[in-house]
Amino acid sequence: MSDGSPYQLSVVIPTHNRCAALLRTLDALCVQTTGPDAFEVIVVIDAGTDDTLAALDGRRWPFRLVHRPAVGRGAASARNTGAAIAQCDRIVFLDDDIVADPGFLAAHLAAGERHVGSVVVGQSAPFLAAGGWFGATVTEWWIGRFREMAKPGYRFGFTDVMSGNMSLPQADFISIGGFDASLKCREDYELGFRLISSGVRVIYAPNARGLHHDASTPKRNLVRAQNEGAADYQIAEKHPALFPWLRCANMTANTHGAKLLGLVCFRVPSVAHILLSLAAALLSIFEGSRLFAPWQRLNILSRALAYQLGVASAAKNFAALEALRNAAPAVKVLSEAEIDLLDGMSRARERLAIGSVAGLNIRIGPELIARMHAAPGLEPINTRHLDALLCAKVSQWALTDEAAVLLSPVPAEEPDWLSEPGTTLPMRGKGVAELDLADWSVVARSDVIGFPLRVLVRFAQQPLGWVRFDGKPAAGMFWSALRLAVLTDHDICGRLVRIHRIARPHRPERPPISVVVCTRDRTETLRRCLAALLEIDYPDYEILIVDNAPSSPATERLLTESTGLRYVREDRPGLNWARNRGIAAARHDIIAFTDDDTQVDRHWLSGIASAFADREVDFITGLVVPMKLDTAARLYFEDVYGGMGKGFDAVTHDPIGMWPHDLLWASALGVGANMAFRRRTFETAGHFDPALDVGTATRGGGDIEMFHRALSRGSLHVYEPGAFVWHEHRAEFDGLRQQLTDNGSGFASYLLACLRNRTVSSSAVFRFAIRAWLWDQQIKRLIRPRRHRRDFVWAEIVGLIRAPRRWRDAQAKARALEPLEATAVSAEGI
Repeated sequence: MSDGSPYQLSVVIPTHNRCAALLRTLDALCVQTTGPDAFEVIVVIDAGTDDTLAALDGRRWPFRLVHRPAVGRGAASARNTGAAIAQCDRIVFLDDDIVADPGFLAAHLAAGERHVGSVVVGQSAPFLAAGGWFGATVTEWWIGRFREMAKPGYRFGFTDVMSGNMSLPQADFISIGGFDASLKCREDYELGFRLISSGVRVIYAPNARGLHHDASTPKRNLVRAQNEGAADYQIAEKHPALFPWLRCANMTANTHGAKLLGLVCFRVPSVAHILLSLAAALLSIFEGSRLFAPWQRLNILSRALAYQLGVASAAKNFAALEALRNAAPAVKVLSEAEIDLLDGMSRARERLAIGSVAGLNIRIGPELIARMHAAPGLEPINTRHLDALLCAKVSQWALTDEAAVLLSPVPAEEPDWLSEPGTTLPMRGKGVAELDLADWSVVARSDVIGFPLRVLVRFAQQPLGWVRFDGKPAAGMFWSALRLAVLTDHDICGRLVRIHRIARPHRPERPPISVVVCTRDRTETLRRCLAALLEIDYPDYEILIVDNAPSSPATERLLTESTGLRYVREDRPGLNWARNRGIAAARHDIIAFTDDDTQVDRHWLSGIASAFADREVDFITGLVVPMKLDTAARLYFEDVYGGMGKGFDAVTHDPIGMWPHDLLWASALGVGANMAFRRRTFETAGHFDPALDVGTATRGGGDIEMFHRALSRGSLHVYEPGAFVWHEHRAEFDGLRQQLTDNGSGFASYLLACLRNRTVSSSAVFRFAIRAWLWDQQIKRLIRPRRHRRDFVWAEIVGLIRAPRRWRDAQAKARALEPLEATAVSAEGI
């Protein structure tokens, strides 16, 4: 402390006409754990016209409190005034709208003593009076900011110096010139740049916590953004090296958007102000309509426009901004150091201890494994940053090493098909194979296996992910290349390690399961499906084949070729009629469904049983992977449209707390080609809607409508990738186009069913249909298709347009067929 001062800290609080907030802040300082004799409080009144002075003089304070008028205007001048008369070696700057926790000053004091000469930044927990999406967005931003600063290897920069809650030595503050009083805001950032550049260290003290009663509103936020733009330009003028790292540099980018915004802000700022007013009105409309994504985008755009207006007001003309851009490269370029870990960690630490290291390239021999970029205003790299970076890398390496230990040795001989002709496929096709890491067995899934090749990696029953080969490995290198591809995939390694870490029950439950396959006049496809079903390694299951309105007895005759099958005929045309017939005929409590164009995995039912081991689970879906990728249409459906798979990680969907938007995205749960239900789910939610899906005018939507209705009635869902099937996608583009048209019709019909059933509010359905589906999934793809084909997007929209009439016709037909009794013929054991 200063000579003769009885205090350890001087608390400087600038204020301007916020008497009530200031008194709340001072009341919090009355109960500090340091005791009132450990600090003094200096309140600097910035051109006040309210009752602040009378309120301060009208109370007896337990600590020493002095107040002074600010020399100059603005918070920066007020803080400089307070710092100049402080009696202590260490100053705490505290805003008048931050209510300090009882341990606030003790935390600042302890951090300052532990890190002598440092700037200590405390945690200002946000509390916004403004509610709604604006308040939530700002709160989330601040929480995320402090969460990042708390990470062990965080590299502090000039933007982390925040004057609302910080402390530093008085001598350093005075010697460096204090805050720049010419700045309306971001004077703390500018001070932070000078402090870090002079070698002062920044420390984050989360226990130096205060509750920030932020009075921001959307309108004030835009004014703040304009002031930030003006301040950034002034900072760049003072410190040209910072210009490329400030947002105002974006205005000089060589893009159409930047040029247009620059033209508006510099030439016709009145138009920009009109746009901001219009944006404010639209933001209210979007929030009232619960359109969060458009609200979020417009909020970001309007703030960016306000910021650039501030830049333009400070720069006056675009030429001044370009001059700053041109001046930035002339500033001394920061150097980057090289560290080779092969030289040892002690050598690396010595290199960082020698002096200021602005940037760092970390290598293992010739391979660059990590990089920390050099940038002005960032603290020099030290061993703390190196340790945190290597810790993250080591965790990845450790996962790979652990996975490598779990793998058995690769076979000595390469697969026979590698030496066969035709192992290079046509340009637009890809081979599909399956690798089991338990024994390194590779099985071809497509008719012709070759390269390019996609390999589904599994370990016993559990699929782990895909690895890809664009070309054929060199002779004798197939197994090495495959092993390397597995071990360099972090997700696959993580799933493999997780399988071995989780204890499995010695005797897992194997409840009896009824398998229902609905088919119509696709005998050869069904034959392949049945062959896979009969190979399932599960002790107790039945297979029901539901023949839906057949035109010939071919399916019934096919079943005579195999034993252990049950045949049921449903004469009412429609996939959901057939599914409901299967439910009625099934003998067991768990009923699994697959389609006739799939091949189930041999562990399919084991995966289903493992998901249902939790008695609370009501229905499940599983992974669906492509059987063939040998045509451009199949590749498009899988890679561009998204296929049918929902990932390789199990997910639980509990309807409690789910928003209507999430309930309506039932297509994210899975598909009807791989689903299973407890019988109680149908008792609670009802059966499949016979007006939906293949065989009706709607052409789809029956599976996702069932998922949605089950969730909305309280059923618990699990997505289990261990229960997976192979699906044969449409081979040609004509067939795929028709499928997408049917998807549009089916999805729109599903939403109409939601309206009829009132599972969610009608307003929620309309918002979802317009924003989430029509706008995000269709119109955006028409505007910017990227990899999507516009004719396929149009095909889905055509289905949407046709849906209302089709839905009406399908409902009428379903009502007409309701009394009709279907014929059920059992053919067990024939």
